[in-house]
Amino acid sequence: MDVPESSEFWEDVREGLLARGLDPGRLFAVSAATGSGVTELVRGVHQLLDALGPAEVVLETEALNRTTVPRQRPIRVGDFHIEVEEVAGAASPAGGPLRLYHVEGEGVVRVAQRVLEVSGVSASLRARGIREGDTVVIGSSEFEWRDDRSESAMYDAWATDMAARGQVMQGSARWPSQRIMKDA
Repeated sequence: MDVPESSEFWEDVREGLLARGLDPGRLFAVSAATGSGVTELVRGVHQLLDALGPAEVVLETEALNRTTVPRQRPIRVGDFHIEVEEVAGAASPAGGPLRLYHVEGEGVVRVAQRVLEVSGVSASLRARGIREGDTVVIGSSEFEWRDDRSESAMYDAWATDMAARGQVMQGSARWPSQRIMKDA
């Protein structure tokens, strides 16, 4: 009602709203400048809230109630190894054979998993119904979804993939940087 001359049109506006089926007990002419109608508005809101009753509170969390911090052996993110595989019969958009680059390293895997968990991507994928073995594409990166994110499960998936591609697992169980240091 604070706009000049608006109070002159209140009855017309009220009649129009009533014609549309609005409850006359929920129409209030309020002025912030003079305070008129504010008490009626507050009482009307209070009555509406009383009629609705208390809201049902649902508490949800994905937080873990841990009493100890899980210990993990220190791993450097920079310790990784890259395997290159040429896909037989497939050509790269840039020309030449199509190649797949497999980045392997426990530190890199842990960081990637942590980012997916912290950002909520993993929870959202689960909510959308992702299943074991489904493919996830993030930007130009692609990976196969695994529910079990333990180190042994990650190794088993890698070993299965290597065997399916006919590649023999050779060398040390240590990371490449340690192998280089040992040979030096």
